[in-house]
Amino acid sequence: LHFGGNLLNGRFPSYIGSLTKLQTLEVYTNRLSGSLPSNMFSSLTGLTYLHLSSNLLTGSIHSDIGSLTKLSLLYFGGNKWGRSAPSTIGSLTNLLALDVGSVPSRQELFQVTSQTFKN
Repeated sequence: LHFGGNLLNGRFPSYIGSLTKLQTLEVYTNRLSGSLPSNMFSSLTGLTYLHLSSNLLTGSIHSDIGSLTKLSLLYFGGNKWGRSAPSTIGSLTNLLALDVGSVPSRQELFQVTSQTFKN
């Protein structure tokens, strides 16, 4: 699903979590706002590429992001996240690229992910 750079506005769509066969989700450089639906990631276990950068997303990145074990590229910087990223990102052992931008507690996240990248 590629909707990057379209200047879409409004709340992040709650139905995204029901697209269980989704492998790529690109919604970068839009004006999507609000928080991500809770448990959105637990049903998207086939995702290999997730790009949420440069929106107006708030709230937190939910801990179920750790269920995206096939994920190799993760970009979610350039938003207005209010809480730190969950430590479950450390379980994403297939990550090749990670951009967290200005996520609070970024230093703690790097400690978790640096352990992942060493393995």
